[in-house]
Amino acid sequence: MKKRRKHRVYFFDYLWWLGEKQQERFPGDRMDGASMFFTYYLVLIAIPLMHILIEYAHIVNKFILVVIFVAPFLLWDFWLNKLVYTPERQKAVMNHFASREHSRVTTFAIFLLPLLFAFIVLNIYIAHRPHDITKEPVIPELSPEEIRYLRKNNYIRIDTTRFQLPSKCHGS
Repeated sequence: MKKRRKHRVYFFDYLWWLGEKQQERFPGDRMDGASMFFTYYLVLIAIPLMHILIEYAHIVNKFILVVIFVAPFLLWDFWLNKLVYTPERQKAVMNHFASREHSRVTTFAIFLLPLLFAFIVLNIYIAHRPHDITKEPVIPELSPEEIRYLRKNNYIRIDTTRFQLPSKCHGS
């Protein structure tokens, strides 16, 4: 006899159920379980992780950032539908929430909740940013040796169309 597995139900299962119910009731909508799940992933995990990597770990390698941000897009359907929400898991989640009533307003409120959260956090971050982003970048002064090196290797050019008289004339 086949032993039934007891499934635990988490908040992300509820998100998945809300999206699936939305898809069942309103087939024209593009929202399904995966899109609900993915919205929370982007706002609560991917975007903060990218910000932390850029701002604090100083990772500016575009490949790493693309992998963090784009890989879940590419692997989402496989990962979510084949590994996490197997048909057995889908049935268990649907049975667990079968007695609950589905509301379109509740679904959209929960869908927009992480976006509202991100908007509030972003505004707080911008208001209390440790440095002023409107200031011009500070360009360090170059020593005469550095200027000679740059001229020698053609990194900078001397404009010969403008002549400037020295501020002090020798011998006067």
